[in-house]
Amino acid sequence: MLHPSTGRRRRRGLHRSRVAVLGFLAAALFVVAEAPPASAHALISYITLTAEGEGPAVVVTAEVRYPDHDVVRGETVVGVAWSPATQQVVPLTLTAVPGRDGLWEAQTKLAPGPWKVEVDAVKVTRGLQSVGFTVATSGPPSAVVSPSPLPASVAVPQAPAETDAAGLRTAPATGASGATVIIAALLVVVGAAVPVMLLRRRSAGEQAQEPEQPEQPEQPEQEPAGSPRQES
Repeated sequence: MLHPSTGRRRRRGLHRSRVAVLGFLAAALFVVAEAPPASAHALISYITLTAEGEGPAVVVTAEVRYPDHDVVRGETVVGVAWSPATQQVVPLTLTAVPGRDGLWEAQTKLAPGPWKVEVDAVKVTRGLQSVGFTVATSGPPSAVVSPSPLPASVAVPQAPAETDAAGLRTAPATGASGATVIIAALLVVVGAAVPVMLLRRRSAGEQAQEPEQPEQPEQPEQEPAGSPRQES
């Protein structure tokens, strides 16, 4: 039979272990509760750019879609125009086209010459696309090429980008879906449940290993020495 103090220490140790595991479980459940709603869409988007207009008046249109071709709604789209000849940077203000989900448009005036435009999706998804063209004194933009990456030295507000080996701004290569975030959170919960199971097995094993001590027979009470025997 274990000493009473040994049993108390063991029970206190098991209690602390259970409290620690339950605390970890509570934290994992909080992660699940705070995670964004699951979505079948990826967190990246693909942007198609067009440049149209007449002379210096240029209209840049961006179509933003998920990889499965569904349109992206509620996005924030930012962009800049950059002149390789003069290094001039012109911020672009893109607004959603009324009645055309997934389309954003910016109107600007650019000096005649070569230009590059980059547009980024920065709120609902992460996307980047660029287009190069030449502005003339009249007529639509010519020599339109897409993509036409901007150098990494050109900053796009709210849109930090990756840089490729040539030092050009490039789009994110991969993206995780909202459903992936939920699955990851559930894996945390499952991982927290494993120690609970091991703890239970350990507790049950220790109880099974405790040897049962045989009960000691009760000793008959002995009469004090020198006491007179009672005659029957």
